[in-house]
Amino acid sequence: MKWKRLKKYEIRRAIEAINRALSIAEQELPLYTSHCSRKDFTLQQLYAILALKQELNADYRTTMIVLTVYQELREAIGLHKVPHYSTLSYAYKRLPKKDILCRFWRY
Repeated sequence: MKWKRLKKYEIRRAIEAINRALSIAEQELPLYTSHCSRKDFTLQQLYAILALKQELNADYRTTMIVLTVYQELREAIGLHKVPHYSTLSYAYKRLPKKDILCRFWRY
C-alpha cells in the first residue's frame, strides 16, 4: 500500500478494528512474552497494530507512518510512542498462537 491520507470513515473503521483486536488480545494474550522484556509495548498493543496492518492492507512501514500521523489511532491502542517497524515484525514471529490473527477476522 502506498501512503495516502485516510478518510474519516477509514479512520473510524480502523478504530473499530483496533477495539475488536484489543478485546481478543485481552482474552488470549499475556501482557509480555517474557518477564525480562523492556516493557515498552505490551503484546496486546502489538497485536492491535498487527490487526490495523491487516485492516489497512499495508506493510509494516506504512502502518507505522499511519500511526505516526493519526493520533486518534495511537490513543485507541494506548501508545505513548510509535514502535519501529521491525518491532512489529519481530512481535509477529513471537506471537504465541499464529492463528490468533485469523481469529480477529472471525470475531
